[in-house]
Amino acid sequence: MRKRAAGVYHREARSGKYRLTFAEARAVCEYEGGRLATLQQLEAARKIGFHVCAAGWMAKGRVGYPIVKAGANCGFGKTGIVDYGIRLNRSERWDAYCYNPNGFVEMSCQMTSLAQLKLLNLKSIKTVLVEIAEFKSFMTVAS
Repeated sequence: MRKRAAGVYHREARSGKYRLTFAEARAVCEYEGGRLATLQQLEAARKIGFHVCAAGWMAKGRVGYPIVKAGANCGFGKTGIVDYGIRLNRSERWDAYCYNPNGFVEMSCQMTSLAQLKLLNLKSIKTVLVEIAEFKSFMTVAS
């Protein structure tokens, strides 16, 4: 399943699962340059493989989560958006579903596409490949 799709991604508090109020969830998304995802954005992401078995805040105070593959332990055996509706108590604690159409860059050791390289604003692919090769050589010598 995908960690991010159609600009939508899941966030939980640093302290763990189901620890964000509505205001905190909104602040997390805004801090990363996005906003809380709408129900429609979450559904668009789900349709292309976004599956997370964790309820999270969405825009307008709605809570739910996307299910791609039905399972007994998640989504009540159904696919689609499990929608808890608009919550009156904005102090309830859930995770967050953020939306950022411009994306974000997660730093990791896996560069898998030209698009990721362009996002990083690097000089050239050749330079990156040389730097990766040098890093691999360094890691081999260091270990």
